[in-house]
Amino acid sequence: MSQSRLMAIMEAVTANPPQPYVRALTAHAEATPDKVALTVGPESVTFHELERQANRLARAYAEEGVRFGDYVTIGLPNSVGFVVAVIATWKLGAVPQPISCRLPVLER
Repeated sequence: MSQSRLMAIMEAVTANPPQPYVRALTAHAEATPDKVALTVGPESVTFHELERQANRLARAYAEEGVRFGDYVTIGLPNSVGFVVAVIATWKLGAVPQPISCRLPVLER
């Protein structure tokens, strides 16, 4: 890649920095609250509901002491709840650490 092309890309990124995913989700929930955001099996949630559930769980995590940079272990099956838990973790700046929900209880 040429130096001028690289500089053009850097200028474009600096002028329009990427938005964190959770901010983009919040903006999308405000713009299209009734649009289906996620379907897992028979369960579907709208962007508004996904945002509401993730915010509620993020507050609960914060009350339990989860802070920026912490790892949050998530042992849920593929589900809306799993996605909500991941987004809630991101909202706090923490790192989701998914593990198999099939692990024996003593290994979780």
